[in-house]
Amino acid sequence: MIPLDQVTVVGSNARILNFPAVANITRLGLVPGSLHLEVDHQNTWPAVALAPGEDPVQAATLWVFLQIDGHWHATGAERLRPGQINGDDKPEDANVNNFIGVSWLFDANRWGPMAGYVPKVGEHIGMMVVAGSTRSDDNTPVQERSKIMVFEWPGAQGAATIQPVWIEGQPDPVPAPNTNTGSTPSATTLDLLAKFDTVQAKLDALAQQADANTAKIQALIEQAVKDAEASAAALLTKK
Repeated sequence: MIPLDQVTVVGSNARILNFPAVANITRLGLVPGSLHLEVDHQNTWPAVALAPGEDPVQAATLWVFLQIDGHWHATGAERLRPGQINGDDKPEDANVNNFIGVSWLFDANRWGPMAGYVPKVGEHIGMMVVAGSTRSDDNTPVQERSKIMVFEWPGAQGAATIQPVWIEGQPDPVPAPNTNTGSTPSATTLDLLAKFDTVQAKLDALAQQADANTAKIQALIEQAVKDAEASAAALLTKK
């Protein structure tokens, strides 16, 4: 669903897409006021410092994938403390629609077309978690990431448990067949119905013409019989 070789990375190092996808996002929640993440990873992801001399406070970075004008873009969007990849809720905006384009990707100089982006309800969004600090930098002592998880954007009210529609490594989802028999007929169906009505009208006209011709023939036969009878009677009279 997301071809990594065709993704444009903005504001982060594109090489990160080549990190081994050895972890899984086992739970994702986006609700007003908080982000909830649980990541299953076997190796330890040590916290790193955001600047020399500072305390190591960041364990991972949440990446976001957006399909803009038909093309996938990706970036490291938000920093995560150690507990925030293990179920600790991360404080966020009261409106879930503001998470990505307002709270996280607010600078067009760094994030280009992704800055200020607000997904539509039901739009496919991708997320993954990368060890270390990769939001506008590249501090990755452990070069690992989670598999990409694609889901339908829930809108302003969010959802406590986001259900994936695709996880990296799976086949692309197959669209469900349309079983709504009460839907409006398609243009093709309407065209076929119109052609059927035209053919039926022609058949009706031919049937009416056939009936008229039959009546004429019947009248001619009856007249011929009468003429024959009259001729026979005239012959008998002469005799």
